[in-house]
Amino acid sequence: MKILSFVLAILALVCAVSCTKGFDLSYFQGDVSKSSFTCLKNDGYEFAIFQAGRSNSAYNPYAGDDYSRAKSAGIANIDFYLFPCPEHGIDKIKTIISSLKSAGCHAKNMIWLDIEAADGCWSSSTSTNVSFVQEVVDYINGEWTGCGLSTGCTGIYANKNEYTPILGSSTAFKKLQLWYPHYSSSANFSAFGGWTKYNIWQSAGTTSACSTSIDVDQY
Repeated sequence: MKILSFVLAILALVCAVSCTKGFDLSYFQGDVSKSSFTCLKNDGYEFAIFQAGRSNSAYNPYAGDDYSRAKSAGIANIDFYLFPCPEHGIDKIKTIISSLKSAGCHAKNMIWLDIEAADGCWSSSTSTNVSFVQEVVDYINGEWTGCGLSTGCTGIYANKNEYTPILGSSTAFKKLQLWYPHYSSSANFSAFGGWTKYNIWQSAGTTSACSTSIDVDQY
């Protein structure tokens, strides 16, 4: 705990000078109160990324309400993430995107694809996984527009250790934005998948803040 507190203190000092701080929430945080979002906003968190699709490809039923409460608390930029599981098929992705739209969550934001190990999600074939992720990217980019990026409104969440066993050496997604998880006081980024830099760095995992639990991000 003391080590985590020290790392967070260093990150806060660096971020106060040179970065924009954000956070992400998973399904497991449930309904987060407006007061928590207001507290996070007051603590300097300027953007958020909420889980929309779980690793079983089910829609997160808290996503829409959390989005509305965070918006009303003054957090203007809110993206979403989901697991693009080939073992569950494209129809699950379509349901998640449709549910987000029905909840009023489509507003010049992005959908991030979570590329990390998850039980029952991925094929043992990296080529099958690459083909399915490409199908998901093409579908979402056709349905979820307005973020202002020429590469589309889909991004990739991954680091080298998770990406390589799932998608191999593929560089098919190198033009997409990269959200890079590495829990340390330094990003220590090493090129993979055709990326030579990241766009968002997830710098700390489960962190208690404002009566909820968050992961800490920055760009």
